Amino acid sequence: MALYYDRATAQRELGDLEAAVADLDETLTLDPNHPSAYHDRGMIRSQQGDPAAAVADLGQALSQNSSSAEAFYVRGLSHHRLGDLDAAVADYAEAIRLDAEYGEALYRRGLAYAALEDQAAAVADFSQAIEHMPQDAEIYYHRAQAQAALNAWGPAIDDYTEAAVLDPQNATVYHERGLALQERGDLSAAAADYDRALELLDNGSRSAGELAPLHHRRGVAHYELGRLDAAIADFDRTIDLDPDNETAYNNRGLARAARGDLDAAVADYSQAIALNDHYAAAYYNRGLARSELGELEEAMADYDQAISINPQYSSAYYSRGLARSAKDDLQSAIRDYTEAVTLDPQDAAALSRRGMALAATGDLDAAVDDYTRAISADPKHVAAYHQRGLVRARQGAAEAAVDDYTLAITILAGDPGRASELGGLHISRGDACLELCDLESAVADYAQAIAVLPQASRAALDKATAHFKLGLVYAAQGQTAVAVGEFTQAIVLFPDGSVGPVPGPDVAVPSRAPAYYHRGLAHSDLGDLDAAVADYTRAIDRLPEGPAGGPARATICSERGLALWQLGNPQAAMEDYDQAIAYCPSDATVYASRGRALLDLGEMESAVADFGQSIALDPEYPLAY
Repeated sequence: MALYYDRATAQRELGDLEAAVADLDETLTLDPNHPSAYHDRGMIRSQQGDPAAAVADLGQALSQNSSSAEAFYVRGLSHHRLGDLDAAVADYAEAIRLDAEYGEALYRRGLAYAALEDQAAAVADFSQAIEHMPQDAEIYYHRAQAQAALNAWGPAIDDYTEAAVLDPQNATVYHERGLALQERGDLSAAAADYDRALELLDNGSRSAGELAPLHHRRGVAHYELGRLDAAIADFDRTIDLDPDNETAYNNRGLARAARGDLDAAVADYSQAIALNDHYAAAYYNRGLARSELGELEEAMADYDQAISINPQYSSAYYSRGLARSAKDDLQSAIRDYTEAVTLDPQDAAALSRRGMALAATGDLDAAVDDYTRAISADPKHVAAYHQRGLVRARQGAAEAAVDDYTLAITILAGDPGRASELGGLHISRGDACLELCDLESAVADYAQAIAVLPQASRAALDKATAHFKLGLVYAAQGQTAVAVGEFTQAIVLFPDGSVGPVPGPDVAVPSRAPAYYHRGLAHSDLGDLDAAVADYTRAIDRLPEGPAGGPARATICSERGLALWQLGNPQAAMEDYDQAIAYCPSDATVYASRGRALLDLGEMESAVADFGQSIALDPEYPLAY
C-alpha cells in the first residue's frame, strides 16, 4: 500500500499525473481511509481540470484532517470553477483562518466576492492580498476592476497604473484604464491609453474580437473631444473588424451628424436599425437628423418607433414635441412635453419648451409656471429666464421682465461662446426698458447687443435688430441724425430677403422694409424730402404682396404722399393717397392728407368731400376741419 502511495508521489513530481492518480486509486482500494491519498488525488484532479472530482476527494480529506489551509484553498478553487461561489468563499475563508498570510486565498476570495457583486468586500480582500503579494499585477488589476464597479474612478485609475508598471505589456490594463479615464472625463488621457493598447495588440496579429472594442472606445473618446474625423476613422475600423456592430454604426452616425453630414448620418442610423430593429437610440438619433433636414414627418415616425420600443424614453417625447411645435401642432407638442416632464420632473428643457408652447396658445400664466419650474430645476437655464421675461412683458409686467433678463445676462456674463444669446437678451431688456420709458437704459442695452453680437448668420440679424431699435429710440429722443445712422446700419445688416410688415412707428417687425420706412421718417424730419421719398419707395418695394402687406403699404404710401406734397408735387401725392385709401379705407388721416393735395390741385369739391370723410371717420381729427 505504502509503495503505491510513494510511487504516486514520485509520478506526480515527474509530471505524470495519470500514473499518479492510478497509484492513488490503488492506495485507496487497499486503504479507503488513507490520510493523504484523498488529499493528493484531489490536488491532482484540480490540476487536471476536474473540479467536481477534486471537491469530492478534498471533502474526504478534510473530513479526516480539517487543518490543511491548502486543501480548503484548492477546494475553494474547485467550487469557484463549478460556479458555486458561496461555497468557494466559505472554503477560502477557512484557508485564511488557518493561514492569515495566505495571499493567494485572499486574492481568490476577492475574485469570488467580485463575481457575487460584493465589490467592497472584494476591494478589502485584494488590499490584504497586495500586502502579501505586492508585485502581482493581476491583483492590482482586479482591485481596479472592483473600484471601477463602485464608480471610484480615482482609486481605480491608480490601481490600473500600478498594474501597468508591473506588467507594461498588458494591453488589457491600458484598455481598462482608458475606460476609467473616460468615465472620469479625462478624454485625452483615455485616448492615449487606447493608443497604447492598440499598439501592444499589434493590428496584424490580433483577432478582430480584441481590436474592434478598442477602436470603438477610442472613437467614442475622439467624438467626445470633438475630433470628429478621428472618431469616424475609428468607427470605420470597428465596422471593418465587426460588420454587425450596430453601436458602431450608430456612433458613426452621431459623429457624421456633428460634422454636418446629415444624409450620411441617416444612412448609418438606418444600418444600425437594420442590424437591430429594436435599437431605440438609433431611431431617436435618426429622428434628430431628419428633423435637422426638415423632414419632420419622417422624424416624428422615428420618435414614434423609439417610444414604442422604450415607453420611458423621455428625450424622444421631448424631441417629438419639438417637431410638432415646428409644425404648429401645439396641443400635441404640449402633450409630448408633458409626458417628458412626467418621466423626468426635473427636465428643465422640456418644462421650458412646454412653457413656450403654452405661451403661443395664449395661456401665459401656465407658461410662467413652467418657466419658473424650469428655473427651479436648473437655476442657470438662460432660455427659461429669457422666455419668462418675454411672457411677463406681454402681461404688462415690464419690471419683472427686466429682472428676468438681468438674471439671464448675469449667468451669461464672460461666456464668449454664447454671445448670440447674450445679445438677444440685451435686445429684449432694451424693449422692456422702452415700455418703462427708460430710454437711457434701452439705448445702453441696444448698444451692448451691438457690441457683443458677432456679425454672422442669425447673430447678424439680431445685430441689425439692435441697430434698428436703437434708431427708434434716438428718433423718439429727437436725435434724428443719429437715428439715420442706426437705421442705415440695420439696412446693411438685414439679409436681402428680409421682409416684414410695418405696423407703425410705435411697433415694428425688424427687416429691411421697416428700416427704410423709419429712415424715411427721419429724413423727412431733417427736411431731406427727396431722401425720404427714396426710402419710402424702397420700403414699399420690399413689402409682401397681398393682404399681409396692405396696412403697411397704406402707412408708407401716405407718408410718401405727404413728402411728395411738401415737395410741390400734389399729383404724385394724389396717386399715393389713392393707394393708401385703397389699402386702408378707414384711415381718417389719409383722407385729410388727400384733401390738402386736392386743394392744391384746385379740385375744391373733391377736397371738401375728403375732409368730410375724414371727419366722419374721426370727428376728433383737427386737421380735417
